[in-house]
Amino acid sequence: GGSLVDHPRFVDTGETLKGELSIIFTPAGSRWRRMRRALNTRLQHKSAEEYQPLQISHAKTTVFVILDDPANFQNDAATYVAMTITKIAYGKATPTFATDPEVIQVREHLRMLRTVLHHLSAYLVDTIPYLPRYGQELKREPKRNSQLYTDQLNRMKQQISHRPLFAKYMLDNVQLHGLTEAKMALIAGTYFTAGSDATAVAICTMLMAATCFPEEQAKFLDLKDVSTTVLTFADNESLPYLVAFITEALRRRPLIPGGGYPRSWLCT
Repeated sequence: GGSLVDHPRFVDTGETLKGELSIIFTPAGSRWRRMRRALNTRLQHKSAEEYQPLQISHAKTTVFVILDDPANFQNDAATYVAMTITKIAYGKATPTFATDPEVIQVREHLRMLRTVLHHLSAYLVDTIPYLPRYGQELKREPKRNSQLYTDQLNRMKQQISHRPLFAKYMLDNVQLHGLTEAKMALIAGTYFTAGSDATAVAICTMLMAATCFPEEQAKFLDLKDVSTTVLTFADNESLPYLVAFITEALRRRPLIPGGGYPRSWLCT
């Protein structure tokens, strides 16, 4: 079990690019368990159901926006995700768009991370960990992101009466997860970072799959009258073919092909 939880040492990603503060690259141990506990409490199924009305509301708006300008569907998907995730993570009351500086910064960071992950050991520092003045562009990223996440948390604290579910849990339950405020900002940033990119990519993958295979799309559309009914999460159980379509689309185009690179990966 430990080899499935733990991760191999990646100096360029886990220690330099992510500043040893990402749960994806954190070694198994007490710190990893505290981070997981903080995240899972608000991500488990029962808690996630509380986000559904917000998701449905923003999804309706996004559908109309995409229909109005189909060629811009990628930015529209990114806007939907950014608007939803900043509300969940920070309780942001004002609209968020894919073109906002903080969203652009997060997506640029994830593009750099994917580049490094797709070319493991491309940086010499993975072979010789103690190279001076090496990988300066990677070392700048943790500072930039830490400042971004701290600014977002501080902005949320100024609107204390509008605390989102996740931030309220983090700030009110320090005795349970034992994280400092700096780490709480980074954990909340995990919501922001992962949601702002991975979820947007998943939505675009689904839209493209439905476009490329209209005959498959027609099969699940025929199962429910969607001309007068807006689908909600309550329809999941009655639409197994739709669920299967989504699962297969994401299997063919996985968001993280390496699966996070557990330590057991080294044995295969």
